[in-house]
Amino acid sequence: MNLKYSKNRAKKKTTGFSLVEIVVALGIMSFSVVAILGLFSLGLDSVGDSEAKLAAANVASELLERWKSDPTRQMEDMPISSIYNIEALSQNPPSSSTVEYIDESGRKTSQQEAKFRLEYRIWNASATEGSAATTFVRIQLQLFWPAASKTITPNNTYEVMTTVRVNRIEEQSE
Repeated sequence: MNLKYSKNRAKKKTTGFSLVEIVVALGIMSFSVVAILGLFSLGLDSVGDSEAKLAAANVASELLERWKSDPTRQMEDMPISSIYNIEALSQNPPSSSTVEYIDESGRKTSQQEAKFRLEYRIWNASATEGSAATTFVRIQLQLFWPAASKTITPNNTYEVMTTVRVNRIEEQSE
């Protein structure tokens, strides 16, 4: 009878987990959970950066389209200045850019209310042998956010450059 009792007792010892095994398993699980939560916060930061860059791209695209529709006409809420005298534009990119503060819809606003800081350059990109009635103007836009930020990183910057064909209206002599 003693022999039967000792066999059953030996089986019971091998079927459970020891305290050391449970502590090690909990340690591994908690390390995994902490790593996964860290990835979630990294993913949320990435989503936020993507949303801001997409908003900047949309604003830049809308500004360029409005400006390209008539680059010689000044619009009151347009942050990019119009071109009154194409010949006066430099053949080289200007060394400094014009700075404006804009909201999320691309309208001029104060620095305190702005979502973006817009810096732009406009220059004459025509070749000298080009047609007298047509000229090409190059425009470079840079958007930074938040507008008051002093640090510039690739994560808070959007830049686009395009060339626009401008037809000049020549005065006809009689």
